[in-house]
Amino acid sequence: MAKQHVTLYRLKPDVKTFDAAIKGKPPRVLDLDRSAFDFDARLYVEDTDPREPRWAAFVRDGFGSLNFAKSPTVRAALLLKVKGVGSLYAITFSGGRYMLTDDAIERSFGLRTALNVIFENDTTDAPVSRLRRVDAKTVSANTLHVNRQANKGADFDAFGIDIRRDLLGGVTGEPADTKKWGSRIVGGDALGTWVSPEFARLEDLVKEAEAAYLSRHYERRFAWIDNVRVVRDKTAIAALHALTAQSVKSGRVPDLAPPEVIDWKRVSNFTYSIDPVQSFPELRFADYRRLLKNWLNNKRSGQALSFAELKSQHVEARNEAGETAYQWSILSCLDLELKHNGGTYLLVGGDYFVVSDDYISELDDAIGGFKESKVKLPNGKAGQRENSYNDAAATALHALNMDAKTVKARTTTTAIEVCDLLTSKRELIHVKRDLGSANLSHLFAQGYVSADLLLSSVEFRRAALKKIRSLESKPGQFSALFSESSFVSAEFEVVYGIITEWRGRTLQQALPFFSKVTLRRCMEDLRRLQYRASYRRINCA
Repeated sequence: MAKQHVTLYRLKPDVKTFDAAIKGKPPRVLDLDRSAFDFDARLYVEDTDPREPRWAAFVRDGFGSLNFAKSPTVRAALLLKVKGVGSLYAITFSGGRYMLTDDAIERSFGLRTALNVIFENDTTDAPVSRLRRVDAKTVSANTLHVNRQANKGADFDAFGIDIRRDLLGGVTGEPADTKKWGSRIVGGDALGTWVSPEFARLEDLVKEAEAAYLSRHYERRFAWIDNVRVVRDKTAIAALHALTAQSVKSGRVPDLAPPEVIDWKRVSNFTYSIDPVQSFPELRFADYRRLLKNWLNNKRSGQALSFAELKSQHVEARNEAGETAYQWSILSCLDLELKHNGGTYLLVGGDYFVVSDDYISELDDAIGGFKESKVKLPNGKAGQRENSYNDAAATALHALNMDAKTVKARTTTTAIEVCDLLTSKRELIHVKRDLGSANLSHLFAQGYVSADLLLSSVEFRRAALKKIRSLESKPGQFSALFSESSFVSAEFEVVYGIITEWRGRTLQQALPFFSKVTLRRCMEDLRRLQYRASYRRINCA
């Protein structure tokens, strides 16, 4: 007998009734005949309006005489209550997921359950080749959604997921016990599996799913998935919205920063939507907050700032002609750490994340152990562009200014900056302004990619040397530092220079969370390549 595919959701423990999990009131509600079963259930059924297929209008231009039958879609949600199980469960059919309220669903239930089922009874560190697909998200300069699928069962390491940086969203694989769970299981927020078509079997399914979810066996290999998680709980998000507005109004914000990598040559000043007449040479929270206080006083005598008001405000980066070069919401320019119900939360690029305290401590310890370079880079100036700063720094250090002097080789898909400043002491200095996650992630990745290519690619080295020779004022002044045929990475130091108002803060105090994650990875990679690696705080007056 063919098995039935089910999509199973676990509802949060505070959802006590079936109706509390359903949006509105569907036209048809059917209660289970309890005399025939040992569990309780209710079926919610909703018919959509009859309609033609969506593609009908497109093909009718070519086949005008065709008539298409209109038919409704029937979607449904089956709610289950099983004795001995602390939470209600839901099975959805044909879009029935959208009949459930978002607040009712236990997020990542399916992911944890699937990991426990796939790796059940796994007691060794040997590879377990049962995974077929992995879904993850990398939060960095750009948020990348990664879906990788294998043509046969593979171990997790085969999918190339960076467990220190990537957020695991879902897995598909073969259960260890195929008799119980079938040949394939899918886990994300929901659990997808194939079960016996006998309705009475649902009681056992819920009990088995609950036991698998509550198991902590996944921690043997996947404890790291609890380090950082996207917050999807609407109740928690509402509380974080209020905390965000409070933090902004009270001034408990490290600073504002562009949420994307920008071309500073295009930026002359910044303006804020709450007072667009005033302009500022830098994107600074202190300037925005001063305008915000005036705006609130004029609007309603300094009353509390609502999240809706905060969300509606924006900042513009303008060029010398007064034209808008970039525009972002104020919310997306915040890199904010929040405390809620004893947990640590992050606001990055407009999204909220929850982070384990142990992971933050571990990360800060690593960042605190990084060396600060002794290179005497000059201070920056308010409104100073990066190219202008690099000109001044090159003069002060008697260094070669390689800012925007990119190198292209067949081993690269795009042109790469060797560095911004090359010194006679073999320091490869990379410089960026501000503490935005996007800007810093780009800085750290740029330093690593260039260093890796210099070491591994003869062609890139040859192209880099050609560029250096074209820029140096005296033959061999900088090009003599290394040759095409050989490169000793241990002789070079990669320096990350960050221009901002440091105000006495340490690196771990100032960096946004995801920038710390990227920096740790890049520093460790540079050290594996035998480079000396360091950072330099550059104050901005």
